[in-house]
Amino acid sequence: MNLIIGLVGYSNSGKETLYRTVYEFFHIPRITSGDMVRREVKKRGLDLTPKNISLVSDLIRKENNNNFMIIAEEEISKLSKCHDVLIIDSLREEKDYSTLRQFSSNIKTIALVSESRIRYERMIGRKREGDPITWEEFLVLEQKEKLLGVENLIKSADYIVRNEDSLNKFRKQSIITMKELLDKHYLSI
Repeated sequence: MNLIIGLVGYSNSGKETLYRTVYEFFHIPRITSGDMVRREVKKRGLDLTPKNISLVSDLIRKENNNNFMIIAEEEISKLSKCHDVLIIDSLREEKDYSTLRQFSSNIKTIALVSESRIRYERMIGRKREGDPITWEEFLVLEQKEKLLGVENLIKSADYIVRNEDSLNKFRKQSIITMKELLDKHYLSI
């Protein structure tokens, strides 16, 4: 694997939208840690609720010496055999890098940033199973993400894309950022 691009940001900051946008142009595969956790919740026979998602995320960390990204190891290994670039959606803590470094020393991050209230409104609008419903539940999730280190990952990101304006503006900025990243860190695309 030549390049791993980690998306960082709080829930509903636009990571999935950025990915869908850049996929249209660059066809880079991705691994979504949130999807893996939701599958693990179901595998453990639990209902898909914010509380159970949090519980299972914590269990994964506890069972794997605080290395959450270990749950993606098999999928990363499989994709790295046939792709030179991979997007990981999303990194939540510094420790996530240790697993990724097994596959590439070239890891770049894109932070997606938007205000809490905007992210909450998006969350309510998308109605994904397991998402917080109330503002209070949303704030609990945001606090957990802060404790994991999302804020530090945002501050140390290689690129930052703000997502507080129109969808069209966000999509354009996403493409510009990805092209710049690929031109600079992966020359053969």
